[in-house]
Amino acid sequence: MAEKKLNNKNPRQIDSDKEISEENLSIVQRILNLFKDNSPEGKKKQLLKDIGKILKKQRYKFINVKTEEALPALAKFYHQIYAVTAVPAKFLAGQENIPSLKSLFIDSVLSDQQKELIGQLQKENLEKRLSESSEELENIKKELAALIQSISNEQMANANGIYKQYLIFVRLLKFDYYFLLKKFDSLLPEMDFKYKPLFKSINCEYITDDLIEMASMFPLLLSYSSWNGVFDVLKAFKQQDVLSRDDWSKLMRYVNNVANSEVFKYMIKLVLKNPSYVVRIEEPKESIFDEYISKLKTSVEMVIQKVAMEKKNSKKDEVLKQVFGETALANRMKNYTEANNGIFKQKLLGGYLHVEAINYVKTFMLDYVKKDVMKIVNYLIVKAEWKTNASSKEISDTLEALVSLSDKIIQLDNSLGSDGDVGGKINSYMKRMASDPKCKVEIKKLLHDVNSAFVLSAQDIYKNLTKIGQALADILPEFVEKPPMNIIINPTVVKSAYENGEGDIVEDIKSIYKKIYVFLNLMKIIFAN
Repeated sequence: MAEKKLNNKNPRQIDSDKEISEENLSIVQRILNLFKDNSPEGKKKQLLKDIGKILKKQRYKFINVKTEEALPALAKFYHQIYAVTAVPAKFLAGQENIPSLKSLFIDSVLSDQQKELIGQLQKENLEKRLSESSEELENIKKELAALIQSISNEQMANANGIYKQYLIFVRLLKFDYYFLLKKFDSLLPEMDFKYKPLFKSINCEYITDDLIEMASMFPLLLSYSSWNGVFDVLKAFKQQDVLSRDDWSKLMRYVNNVANSEVFKYMIKLVLKNPSYVVRIEEPKESIFDEYISKLKTSVEMVIQKVAMEKKNSKKDEVLKQVFGETALANRMKNYTEANNGIFKQKLLGGYLHVEAINYVKTFMLDYVKKDVMKIVNYLIVKAEWKTNASSKEISDTLEALVSLSDKIIQLDNSLGSDGDVGGKINSYMKRMASDPKCKVEIKKLLHDVNSAFVLSAQDIYKNLTKIGQALADILPEFVEKPPMNIIINPTVVKSAYENGEGDIVEDIKSIYKKIYVFLNLMKIIFAN
């Protein structure tokens, strides 16, 4: 009956007893809180104590919480990764980021047609096509534009994605497992996986960075369910599988379990004595497609420029021989020379930009214009009776302008000497450049003005050579056609007198006109941008 009465206790009485019990508990809690350390340091100690409790309950016994020693089980975890990654790490050593491997990641997302276009734009093919026909230049530009336009955003995203995954894989490979594991077993041989390690516990302070580095890779590694895309590319690169895919899958399952257990997270917090520490995750950010397209454009442009330069130089050499013969040209300039460019290039100032071209111009002016051209023109001016004074005055003024321009070339060159107006200023600025940055600006300005002055003089020479060449071409029929063109009234007398003392006027005019014409072609080549 008593038991029955107990069971049939008044509900109000039960609630009252509960309130008394909770009140007593609250009083006890308040008393205990009086002795509890609520300072920041006290809270930190409590959190670290809680972390220790979590680690003690962990499935993976990687740490002795009391002594803060890393246990052999942790070394076995790293050793298992080492066993799977050591071979591919050796295979790829030094080749992780070479262009040919990057290209394979690009190829993995391209269509056959896109691959064919890329093949046509490779250096060897470009050089062959451009050497065979200059018309190929436009075709090449169209092919490059078509390729770039054909690449979809999805392809770019896929290529960048798989390459990012590869970089995560490389980060895992580059971890120094052997150095770490030697701390647990000093006798451990490198790359010998038949050896049975005898791992010992070590102080976690020695491997804190290793714990953080591995923990930073966990989220990256486990964000991928399949690695076949990466391994397919590496197989194509090395012509064999770089690792056992089954072993890799088993390893990733093991890593996934360890990562999800958060044992590394709590170990790091405990060892660092920092309960709020968060491992920083850095994802690879390299955009392989942007880099690839940029390099492809640059490569194509460089080949085009190279072939164009080779053709230009070949044509230049051919024309040079026609103008100056087989003998190598001596340097006729005193100061505007390549030898004086060294200091400017060293200081990144640019320097003299048209040394070779101006030397050709000066040589032609001295050796041909002031000799052969002047001789025939002066003879015609003096000996011929011109139908109009305007005709003789025009050719005379043109010759005079050429002589003046030739002298101007010499004067400009002389001004660059150490005692010259421009050269003296440059030397003065050079001495003060280290202490006064403005001097560099002034030197660049002077050099720009000098180069411009030489180019303008060369352009004026080109114009006047064209005029005098055309004048000689117009005069020539006077001596070979009947009736004459009536520029010169007495061509027969002039021709006869010339033949008595100088030779054949027709052949000499032809020769001089041809020389001028060829030199004008040379000037087009050497001053072309």
